[in-house]
Amino acid sequence: MEASSRKRDKRFVKSVMAFASFLIVYMSSFFVILLIPEFTLAVFPIEGLDWFILFIVGFFCCRWSIIALIRFATRVFPPLANGEKRIVLGAITCLGGLIAATGLMEFTNELFFKSNAPLQIEASQIIEGFPYLVFSVVFYKLSHCYLLNKMDYSDGILFLRTFLSFSDRAIMSTIFGIALRQKKVTALSTPHSNSESWDPFLISFKGNSLFALSSKLPIFLRSTNSNWVKNVEKLIKQNRCVIIDVTEISDAIKTEVKMTTENKEAKNVIWLFQGSKEKATHRILNLTDSSFSTHDNIVCYEQSYKSAIVKMALGVIVCFLVLFLLPLISQLQSKNMQVDLNNIAGLLINADEDVGYNIGKVIGSLLLPIGFLFLVFWKKEVDIAAKKKLAKLIEAY
Repeated sequence: MEASSRKRDKRFVKSVMAFASFLIVYMSSFFVILLIPEFTLAVFPIEGLDWFILFIVGFFCCRWSIIALIRFATRVFPPLANGEKRIVLGAITCLGGLIAATGLMEFTNELFFKSNAPLQIEASQIIEGFPYLVFSVVFYKLSHCYLLNKMDYSDGILFLRTFLSFSDRAIMSTIFGIALRQKKVTALSTPHSNSESWDPFLISFKGNSLFALSSKLPIFLRSTNSNWVKNVEKLIKQNRCVIIDVTEISDAIKTEVKMTTENKEAKNVIWLFQGSKEKATHRILNLTDSSFSTHDNIVCYEQSYKSAIVKMALGVIVCFLVLFLLPLISQLQSKNMQVDLNNIAGLLINADEDVGYNIGKVIGSLLLPIGFLFLVFWKKEVDIAAKKKLAKLIEAY
């Protein structure tokens, strides 16, 4: 009974974290495709070239948002690694996504564009059309991904993850930030995720450069336990470089190391280890044939709050704006009120109610943003020296 109760609690937390992460990804995409083109026109008011400027800037912004939304969708519902088509899922995703997009577009239209909108934006008609263009391309790409499942997994970087660990989150984030601007990265997804896996920066933003047209989509794949070994071996053979973390040892890691050493040259394998290089070398020698050289491709890392400062600061800003401020502004919208500091404060504190009621209301409003901040953003990252060495090794491929 207690086990099933804990399972339900974890499922509930995961659902809340997934929803909060989606809000951040969606609103960030929305702001990029609306505010950046509008800001560009305000800064460069070149008469007669406004449509040309909108087209150029809108292209980069829409592309960034399309990649961010596709990355989130394929993280939630990864394609199958064995190449099987997910026809039902594809249909449900596209139909449900279309319904959700229609509702979200109506919400944002009420929030920003109508005459009585609380956050009034005087946007050009072409800018108002950007979100519809983005969602159309996203649904087309997702239907192609699920219904045909012809994604190219080869000739890139394969990260063999240690599920639900520091490596699974922080190392993947580091690899995405380094590699995705030029190279494909493939990762097999675990069927069950914890709250750390819903980091929107990791899922949608890391390596998604606004102006780098060469940036790639990370490929999240899912595999059943029965096909795991077969799928991992296939991916090892197809990809140019394999990155594997041997900090924690399990039967699965031993099997993956064995397949890697059998199918890849030493120079095409990057080893990760949390600790000293001496311990890392000893660990790798114990796992591999002594004839298999590490080729000095060992990255020893430590957990560091210092390297996570920027991300934590961005997390504070994003959580405050998207998970705290926007819900309050949407309440003003429902009451046809303009945005004003006193109005927002009035939504939190009611002078006619007692102190306990107001405290409870404030805590309730802050619970999601603060909870998401500490569960997802307030985490250590890989130390800076390890990031630099990993970047140098990855750039060689």
